[in-house]
Amino acid sequence: MTASAEIAAIELLEVSSDCAAIEHRAFVVPFELVELARGEAADVGDAIAPWAPKQLSPDHVDWLAGLPYPVTLTVDGFGEVVFCHATPRDDQEVVVVDSRLERWAEVLGDLPPEVMTVVCGHTHMPFTRLANTRQIINPGSVGMPYGPRSAGPSRSDR
Repeated sequence: MTASAEIAAIELLEVSSDCAAIEHRAFVVPFELVELARGEAADVGDAIAPWAPKQLSPDHVDWLAGLPYPVTLTVDGFGEVVFCHATPRDDQEVVVVDSRLERWAEVLGDLPPEVMTVVCGHTHMPFTRLANTRQIINPGSVGMPYGPRSAGPSRSDR
């Protein structure tokens, strides 16, 4: 995707309410992008890091920084679902499909009991699993897949 396409995508999502919060704060734009754009971080160990924040206007950076984390939405058939980049409590925390159940209990411990599904990313490894009575879904990554390719993002309201 070109820089102009990335900016057009952000501008489109700015008017798409919940979709914007899920796709950009929870999955695509980790906190580091905002920190890099604001000069609060020098390097995050990603080859695209020096280029990406330069493509954003100050208004885009402010909008991205203001999106909630994590995002909780009511989804038909699932109830309250939490969407997050890494874990509900931390944008960079790593858990994988075979993390110990005790680790999952620690990571999900602050969620209210009505949240039975968590959609996360960060590792780029697609998986689904049941941990501590909750369904955990990692759709993988569209642009930088690890292992099998994910189906990619979709919108159910079309």
